[in-house]
Amino acid sequence: MTESAFDQFWHLISGALTLNPEVYNQINNLPQGIQVALTIVLIAGLSQAIGQSVVLFINKVKKLRFFLSLGISAIIFVFSFGFWAISLWLTLQLFFNTNLDLLTVIRSLGLSYAPQMLDVLIGLPYFGIPISILLTIWSLLAEITGIQEITQLNIWGAFACNILGWIVYQVSQRTIGRPIATFGQSLLNLAAGTELITDREELEEIVMAGNESTSFQISTDLLPQETNKPQKQKIKSIFKYIIIAFIIFSLVILLSPASGNLFSIWYTTFDKTVQLTINLIIIGLIALFCSIIFTPLESLTWWAGWYEAPTLRYSGSLVAEVPDRQDASVYVLYLDGINQGTYEYLPIVENFLDSLADATPLDVAIIKGIMPYSATNRPLTGDRPLAFLWNIIDSIADKNPDNPIAGIINLRNVAAVAVAADPRYGPIQNQGLAQVLFDSLLYFGYPLGSKKPIALIGYSGGGQMSMGAVSFLKQATGAPIEVISLAGVISGNTGAMEVERLYHLVGEKDSVEKLGPIMFPGRWSLLFLSNWNRAKRRGKISFVSLGPVAHNGEAGPMGSERLPDGKTYLQQTLDIISGILTKN
Repeated sequence: MTESAFDQFWHLISGALTLNPEVYNQINNLPQGIQVALTIVLIAGLSQAIGQSVVLFINKVKKLRFFLSLGISAIIFVFSFGFWAISLWLTLQLFFNTNLDLLTVIRSLGLSYAPQMLDVLIGLPYFGIPISILLTIWSLLAEITGIQEITQLNIWGAFACNILGWIVYQVSQRTIGRPIATFGQSLLNLAAGTELITDREELEEIVMAGNESTSFQISTDLLPQETNKPQKQKIKSIFKYIIIAFIIFSLVILLSPASGNLFSIWYTTFDKTVQLTINLIIIGLIALFCSIIFTPLESLTWWAGWYEAPTLRYSGSLVAEVPDRQDASVYVLYLDGINQGTYEYLPIVENFLDSLADATPLDVAIIKGIMPYSATNRPLTGDRPLAFLWNIIDSIADKNPDNPIAGIINLRNVAAVAVAADPRYGPIQNQGLAQVLFDSLLYFGYPLGSKKPIALIGYSGGGQMSMGAVSFLKQATGAPIEVISLAGVISGNTGAMEVERLYHLVGEKDSVEKLGPIMFPGRWSLLFLSNWNRAKRRGKISFVSLGPVAHNGEAGPMGSERLPDGKTYLQQTLDIISGILTKN
């Protein structure tokens, strides 16, 4: 029986991904080659639509229309591919005197779209932007490889063909293709239920204008006795079903004997009890992986209004009561590091906050209990689909913070930090956190309009979250806001120009904080026009060395190890921060 292109589907895709020229001849010689090519293009279109779905969220497209819009976008992508294929074919006929038929170009070009099947990765927070550049270059190389193989042109000829084809494509889009493009956009608007705004600057204006449904209005039923009640949300279970379906599909593929991988062969050697245990572990790991990958969805769905605007059931708590809540000298909000999964802190953090309250005057209001890695102040162990798994992990972390399993919470919150630093998602995530901080301030007596000073203390990843919220919180309160970054990992592209002053406290042995200046281009000295470097030149950033201090634990800024002068690391940190807060 003759094999079809669908029988060789994964072989063809892997060949295109590895820039193997032979697969382009194979897809043109195998039956159903055209169907496989169009399938690849359709998958690439859907993948791209998912990767760029932030546009739909910003436009506040409702749930069902959101998924319908993804499907319509994928179909429009296929039609756009058709124009591109025809443009390339005409270029080959007019400028290179080739005698190729159109279907050969469609099959080869469609296969070269294999790298674009990974466009869903564009949606990853922070790293999605460089990934999009990588995938564009990868796809271009695949196209050039395909053109070389079917035309026998050299690499420069294939590259020139691609450039000329792109010019023909642009001209056709702006002439005979304009009515079709207009119809496609109208169809997409109809599916979305609104006239979609896609221009980048206009999208930024929408986000910076604020979320009208929840923007900086304190709820009237913030009652202390309700703080332990779960937050009731009317969110449909469609995402739960998607996650469950993905887990089952992945499990079947991974454990199927037909897959022939080493794990499946090893798996079949165990008895059913052991296999069940392995199944449960894998299901849990895949579920947690999905939860980490889908981190941006919490802030995006909040923005899009996919569920009711959440009433802030828990506003945090005061570390120590102040004589007059409405007449505090400064209002301090503490944002913890990436190991935070609930409203509670590790004992070393609680000790730091209690000691800070003792070291500052009675009229300094210090607020704790904020979950900075959630746009709606929800703990991981709260009202979430995988709350039971996060409860297990959090209990392990409480008993032993150094347990590798506890690192799963860190990974999830690192993803939230990446969301806050991402220019696409950050304004939404940061606005949600600013809303939480604003509500908490009002709940604890902050007199709106008084412009009393506000200070944010951000430890580790809390440093980035603090800087992200600054511009929105300042806009809402009109108050001067200082940020105290305690071993903070900061991107530098948010809040640097709006903050009154940033105090960046760093230990010489802190290897985690050192990742910031490396990972985030905004902090590179070479980019002298970045917000971070402009703020440095204006004297808005003060670097404070903590000496031989590490990032966390007893060797960290809250630890009990001692400096050469006998002072503990904790006492040094308290002296610096209390001096900043009291201006001594």
